[in-house]
Amino acid sequence: MTESNVQPFEFRGNPVATVTAENGTVLFCAKHVATALGYSNTNDAIRKHCRHIDGVANRYPITDSLGRTQQAVFLTEGDVYRLIASSKLPSAVEFEHWLFDEVVPQIRRTGGYIPQGETPEETMARAVLIAQKTIEEQRKQLD
Repeated sequence: MTESNVQPFEFRGNPVATVTAENGTVLFCAKHVATALGYSNTNDAIRKHCRHIDGVANRYPITDSLGRTQQAVFLTEGDVYRLIASSKLPSAVEFEHWLFDEVVPQIRRTGGYIPQGETPEETMARAVLIAQKTIEEQRKQLD
């Protein structure tokens, strides 16, 4: 999976990247989710609360804040639930609402998520990228 498959979102100023795996499963960037939930030690939280961290199977390339490409760990929906349930912070309730009442349903319905407040130009640019990705995937299937 390439970096172009990564869908970047934002929750209260925190990046939250998702990818849709080849089997259609939506996966979430582990570090982004743990940070958005307010965990001070994100690696420890992921290690303690997530069950499906299995080597490189759920690693995808993303661009970090310095513009470097990094291989990030991505979580299943179940592991995101585990991180949310294990957090005692009020931000976890807000994040849970945003993610599971807005983002995930829209991704399942439309194949993508359009953040509130996005300009029409940004929406159009995102639509073009999604269309290009869809065409690329269909070409791969035909080859």
